[in-house]
Amino acid sequence: MRVMGVNGSSETLWLACADDTGLVDMTTFRVDKASALETGDALIAARDSLRRVMRTNDVTRVVLLSAGNDGQHKVGYHAAVPRITMETVVAFAAAEEGIEFARISRATALSWLDLPAKGGVDAHISTLVPVPKAPHWKKKRDLASMAALAGARDLGAQADGEN
Repeated sequence: MRVMGVNGSSETLWLACADDTGLVDMTTFRVDKASALETGDALIAARDSLRRVMRTNDVTRVVLLSAGNDGQHKVGYHAAVPRITMETVVAFAAAEEGIEFARISRATALSWLDLPAKGGVDAHISTLVPVPKAPHWKKKRDLASMAALAGARDLGAQADGEN
């Protein structure tokens, strides 16, 4: 059982992989938005890249972390479209590979990890992964790692009959 965690931004999908022992090294830890993403060729290229990453890492589940909402920042439609498009490509890539896909909130990730909601995600990343994985850690790969670890923990709980 391997879970790929995904954290999207407007330009990049940050990736991490975990199993029941913790984080697993990945050679590809990001997929960048192709220029002209809205065109069919760019979408297909992004999908194919994600499918390769899933196959190379023997992924059995993909957990995508939904965008956070701190209540202070409002993102307009045009700013959100690239991220939503890339996240949709992840869902299609997983479906085409026959891999379970889940989109979860940050609160759900914390719950699956048996961590308190107080302090939010940032308060718990260093507990989950004491040594940051450079480069591009803060608010990028750290969140993908949390999603991967949460997804692996949830699968383990399901296998143990806890859910």
